[in-house]
Amino acid sequence: LIIQAQSSKPLIFAAPPPPSGIGAPGRRRDGGGRPSCNQESQSVLSDSKPLTALVPTSPAGVVWGLTIADRSTFWFYSPYSSAMDGVFVLEDETKQQTEYKMTLAGAPGVIRFTLPPTAAPLAIGTPYRWYFKVYCKDDHTQPIAFVEGNLQRQSVSTTFKNQLAKASDRDRVALYAANGIWHEALEAAADLRRSNVEETSWLSLLSAIGLQDIARKPLVDCCK
Repeated sequence: LIIQAQSSKPLIFAAPPPPSGIGAPGRRRDGGGRPSCNQESQSVLSDSKPLTALVPTSPAGVVWGLTIADRSTFWFYSPYSSAMDGVFVLEDETKQQTEYKMTLAGAPGVIRFTLPPTAAPLAIGTPYRWYFKVYCKDDHTQPIAFVEGNLQRQSVSTTFKNQLAKASDRDRVALYAANGIWHEALEAAADLRRSNVEETSWLSLLSAIGLQDIARKPLVDCCK
């Protein structure tokens, strides 16, 4: 890892290249084209922006991010104004899938999902595939929207851990970003945004990966 972060410099996300062995590139934004929950789709969608995963894409279009956590956090923009059912699926390299079902809050905004303590720890260096699907309430016949991408956990050095422990909140975001560790960088930036709506780390990170249109959307509580 390259250890560098200074508060006086602009926040830069140093996106690493995707690891070898990744299959399909993924899907950062839902493309639509599926039925809505009822004939009046406006009662479900309150925003023209689609379901979006807050994850980088490589120049080749691969949706993926690095994490150092044993149970990572995932972020999505949900445009729904009615309560919906969500299913997060994590798939390991053997194609074994684990599903986590939840109810999405009936308000549009940025939501997060963290793998629960009961989940098996992510293996270092192992590629994972994830899917996030949204269904009409109590009807899982067909998702009305979905996104998908890739994740890999990386080990970190003792030096890097010590730097994180000594860093300020904003410098911690910069350390993660400078080393291409997306999931923890965004989580740390979200914590800063909650404590200070004027803090720019969240906006800088999302703008760096082309999601500035999502950056000012509210953070909403999710999920049950």
